[in-house]
Amino acid sequence: MRRRELTLYFVLAYGIAWIVWLPLILGQNGLGWTHSRAGMFPWLPLGTIGPFAAALIAQAICCGNLRAFRLWTSLPRMLLGTLVGMVCILVARWPLAGIGMTQSGFRTWDWAALLDFRHWFIPMLIAGPLGEEPGWRGFALPRMQSRWGATRASIILGVLWAGWHLPLFLVHGWTTAPVWVFFFIVTGLSVIMTFGFNLSRGSVIVAILLHDTHNSGGGPLYEMLAKATMRKHPSPDVFTACAFVVMGVALIALTRGRLGLQRTRVSVEGAPLPTGAVRETD
Repeated sequence: MRRRELTLYFVLAYGIAWIVWLPLILGQNGLGWTHSRAGMFPWLPLGTIGPFAAALIAQAICCGNLRAFRLWTSLPRMLLGTLVGMVCILVARWPLAGIGMTQSGFRTWDWAALLDFRHWFIPMLIAGPLGEEPGWRGFALPRMQSRWGATRASIILGVLWAGWHLPLFLVHGWTTAPVWVFFFIVTGLSVIMTFGFNLSRGSVIVAILLHDTHNSGGGPLYEMLAKATMRKHPSPDVFTACAFVVMGVALIALTRGRLGLQRTRVSVEGAPLPTGAVRETD
């Protein structure tokens, strides 16, 4: 079962979420196959619990315990991972994306609007980070890194993470990004989050904070650019995707593909692998 733990995890993460989202997808705001007018709340946040639940179930089946992820490592490491990860995400989210989106230059940007970030941070926690990160980064990423290394694991996880959102593209108003653009955004973000997560030595708390940083950054960005002259083509989402891909590629190059990964000897029995661990067996 340990050889199949990742397969089991992803099947459960997808299945649980997609089943919970059915009222939203089939209702009037989605495909219109039912008379339900189910809104984003509570179905969207309830579905995001899928990765969390999948991690616990997969750990229980494969290892006989519930130690699926690590919340806390050390305070200095957690602060380092959070700070570096947040800076990388916000640089990509705001100035890098903003440069591409606008024609009028920095002078028309309302930098003070970025302070509204603090008002978005707490409410956005329930829109994905709390339910998703114990699974994506807490359970899956350490196991994927032990097999494929940091860069390949980040890209594969990014694609799978983006694919998990596919049914939501059937829901009106969920996102303005085309599917292919969304995949690039999420894959670039996945690389950045791996770097912050590895710097923290595997803290799920750090992963939650970084995910929330991304989700909370969109509103302040458009407030900052409200008085700017926006480019008509391509769409703003394309520039966001380019910004995250550029930041992800830069981190891969600067870390030589390691993304903060540490090589350590670990046990393969019972407890989850520490982030960056290389699985060794006799």
